Amino acid sequence: MLGSIFEKISITGSDESGVTMVETAVTLPLFVLVLFGLIQWGLILSGELTLRNAAAVAARSMIVGTTPPTSTEVEAIARAAMRPMLDPDTNSTTIVSDPDYTSGGLSGAKRVQISHSYPLLFSFVVPGSGANFTMNAEAIMK
Repeated sequence: MLGSIFEKISITGSDESGVTMVETAVTLPLFVLVLFGLIQWGLILSGELTLRNAAAVAARSMIVGTTPPTSTEVEAIARAAMRPMLDPDTNSTTIVSDPDYTSGGLSGAKRVQISHSYPLLFSFVVPGSGANFTMNAEAIMK
């Protein structure tokens, strides 16, 4: 008699045939969202660092050397520094150089500003951005 009670308890208590599928259905979308978010934000961070480096390289090129480069040459240097991470040949890249920048007590400095519209792979993880994410970088050197 005692054996039949334990059999009934174990049979009714172990009926979890659909639990794993329900748990997977709940957790898998969250896991995929976090995974895609990490990938997209990692690419955005890498693009921001590349853009800042390109601005610094272009500003440095205006300081170093015996003859200052023209604005076209500075733009070419910045575009070369943006490769291969970013595609500077799109219409969404703006490069502005100022060879005689003055701000506060700083005069005669060189400034480069770059704005780039970065196409997103997974736009659903970047709220309010649409299909592109605009990145800006500025470098000032004297």
